[in-house]
Amino acid sequence: MLASALAVVAASPMAARRYTVTASGLVVLLPGLTLTTALAELALRHRLGSHALLGGLCDAPPPGLGVAVGRRVGDLLPATVRWLSGMSSPMPP
Repeated sequence: MLASALAVVAASPMAARRYTVTASGLVVLLPGLTLTTALAELALRHRLGSHALLGGLCDAPPPGLGVAVGRRVGDLLPATVRWLSGMSSPMPP
């Protein structure tokens, strides 16, 4: 959460695209250690490696799906609601 807040603050003066800011906040949620450990276990022929690998692969899509749904809902909101929320002008794509 701190990483995404810092990314928004750092990107504001540089007028970064919203996808860059979103991706930098989601990197923290990716199951990197789980996938790395699972691949190491599979390489050593441990049977639990396949279970950990599938678990890590199942943990990766939900944050991206949440961002996609949130973007669509945000695009459907009228300009008045965006103005009330403090976002007077939409961010560039």
